[in-house]
Amino acid sequence: MKRIILSTLLIFSISLTAIAQTAPEFYQVAMQAKAKVDYAGALKLLNKAIDLEPMNQFYLLERGNLYLDLERYGKAKDDFDEAIRIDSMYIDAYIGRSAYFRQVNLIDSALYSASLARILSEDILSESKSKTALGEVYLVDGKDSLALVYFLESLQLDTTNVTGYKKAAQLLSAKDDHLYANEMLRKAYDYDDRDLEILINLAYTSNETEEYREALKFSNMALELDPHHPASLSNRAYAYLHVKQIDLALKDIKKSLANDKSNPMSHRYAGEIYKAKNDDAKACKHFKMAQKLGYELLYGDDLVGLMGGCE
Repeated sequence: MKRIILSTLLIFSISLTAIAQTAPEFYQVAMQAKAKVDYAGALKLLNKAIDLEPMNQFYLLERGNLYLDLERYGKAKDDFDEAIRIDSMYIDAYIGRSAYFRQVNLIDSALYSASLARILSEDILSESKSKTALGEVYLVDGKDSLALVYFLESLQLDTTNVTGYKKAAQLLSAKDDHLYANEMLRKAYDYDDRDLEILINLAYTSNETEEYREALKFSNMALELDPHHPASLSNRAYAYLHVKQIDLALKDIKKSLANDKSNPMSHRYAGEIYKAKNDDAKACKHFKMAQKLGYELLYGDDLVGLMGGCE
C-alpha cells in the first residue's frame, strides 16, 4: 500500500511538472502537491518557480514554510531572511521567521520577530496574524494565559483565523473547558472540514462533553483521512463504549494501542472498556500503565475513582 501511495504521488508530481511552464504555474501546482502532502514534489516545483523568479518574496515564504514542515530549519530561515531582504515590510516573512525561532527554541528571538510583525501590521488581517504568532510564542514559553489572550484577540480581528481557533481550543481544553474548546473547533471546522487536527480534537471534546454521537461522526471523518491514527481510533473507541457498542470499542482500542503503546489516554480508555466487559485484571493493567505514562500529570485528572479493586 505504501508503495502504491508513493507511486501515485510521484506520478502526480510528474504530471503537474509537465503542465507548468511559468513561475506562477509552478507555484500553483506546488501548492496542490503540498495539499496532497507530497512535500518532496512541492519543493521541486517551488524550486523551479524560484529559479524563474528569484526575487519573488511570496514564493520564498512558501518554500520557507515547506522547509519548516520538512524540519529543514536552516533552509527555512534562509528563505524567510531573503524574503525580508526583498521586502522589509513583508509581515508573513517575519511570522515565518518567528516560527523558525520557536522550532529551534530561541524564544526571545521568536518573540522579537512576532513583535516586529505586529508593529509593521497595517491592516486588521495582518494584525490578527501577528497576534496569533505572539500567542504561539507564549504557548511554547509556557505562558498559557497570555497566549490565550492573544489567540482570542486575533479571532476578534479575523473570524476566519483557523489557527487562532485551533490554538485557543487547545488551551481551553487544557483548562477542562471542553465545551468552549468544542465551540472554537466547530468554528475552525466551518472554514476547514478536512483538517485532521480539527477533526481529532472535535471528537475528543465531544466525548468530554458527552456528545458521543458527534464524537463518532468526527472520529469517522478523521479516520477517512488517516485510517490508522491512534488518537482517532481511541476517540471512536471511547464513543463506542458510551453508546453501548463494547465489542467495537474494544476492536478500536486494540488497533490504537497497536499503533501507539505510549499514549496514556488510550490506556485509560482501554481500562474503562475492559472494566465494562468485567475483565478487571486487564482494566487494572491499563489504568496502571496510564498512570506510569503520566496521565494524571498530563491531564490533571486522577484515576482513583476508576481503579477501585486494583491492587
